[in-house]
Amino acid sequence: MTAASERATMILQAHPDGLTARQFASLMWTVNPAWYRMSKIGRGATRGVGMWRAGGGYLGRLVKQGIASRRLTMTSQYIYTAALPVPMG
Repeated sequence: MTAASERATMILQAHPDGLTARQFASLMWTVNPAWYRMSKIGRGATRGVGMWRAGGGYLGRLVKQGIASRRLTMTSQYIYTAALPVPMG
């Protein structure tokens, strides 16, 4: 397991109720200039959309590796939780 995977697992374990991709990205990559980039999507502009997508993509890879699990909510939003304990040492 890489250092980034271990950090991601620790973040997910610290939030047992689960995180959305946006919440995960804000905890995983707190200081990143991409949070301030503007994107025009739909009818307006928003900031940091690339980071939300990066968080979702990273979590998707962790799900495929069996490190994280996901569930779908009533609002069609994925909530991710840790599937494995963090190895000590």
